Amino acid sequence: AVLGISGQKDGLSLENSKWLVDTSLQKISYSMTFADWGVNLGFMRLADDSGFNWTSATGTSNGTAYYSENMAMLALGREAFGLYWGAVYKNFSKTAVDEKSFGNADIGILYDSRSFWKFGAKCNNILAASEKNDKTVYYEIGMEFRLSQLFTQIEMLGNLNKYRFSAGYQNDWLLLNSGLDEDNNFSAGIRLNIWSLILEYAFKNMDIGNVSRFGLVLQL
Repeated sequence: AVLGISGQKDGLSLENSKWLVDTSLQKISYSMTFADWGVNLGFMRLADDSGFNWTSATGTSNGTAYYSENMAMLALGREAFGLYWGAVYKNFSKTAVDEKSFGNADIGILYDSRSFWKFGAKCNNILAASEKNDKTVYYEIGMEFRLSQLFTQIEMLGNLNKYRFSAGYQNDWLLLNSGLDEDNNFSAGIRLNIWSLILEYAFKNMDIGNVSRFGLVLQL
C-alpha cells in the first residue's frame, strides 16, 4: 500500500501464511541500515495447492493460472525530517500455462507530519514489464488521518480512477483494520505483536468467494 512504504525495523523476518483455499506463502527478508540508507533483501514463494482454476475468476485471463510464484526483492529507502523516499526492484519467476520471468520496479515517497496526518505517493511498473506486457506506469496517492489510536486511510489508484478505504485501531501490540479495496471487496483483519512474534488473521470477500488468511511472522 502506498501509505506503508516507510519500512520495517532492522533484522531478520520469517513469515509463513496460509489461505483456506490451500494457497500458502513463505517469505524471508532481512532489513538493515547502511550509511543512513535502509536496505531490505527478500525472497517470497507463493504456491496454490488447491487445484483451483484461477482462469475462471473474474478479472483474470487465460494463460495466467499460476500455481507457483517466486519473487526476489531489493529495496532501498531513506528518511529525513519526516520524509521517506525509496525504490524497490522485484524479479518474478512464475510457473503457469506459460512460464514467465521478468523484473520490475516501484518508487515512492511518504511524508509523516508527526502529528495527525500522512501523505504518500507511489509509481508502479516503472520498467513497464510484466507477464501481460503492460507498458503502463501506474501511480497511487494516499492520505492517512489519526486521532489518538484511531486511524482512517484513503488511497486513489490514479490511472484506474479507483479508490481504497480503510479504518481501524492500533496500539503497540494490537492492530484492528477493515475496509474496501478498489473492486469494493470487503476485508478485515487483526494483528497481534507478542515480543518478536506477529500473529495475523485476515478475511476478504472476493469474486472467487470468501477467503481467510492466517499468518505467522518471526522477527529476529
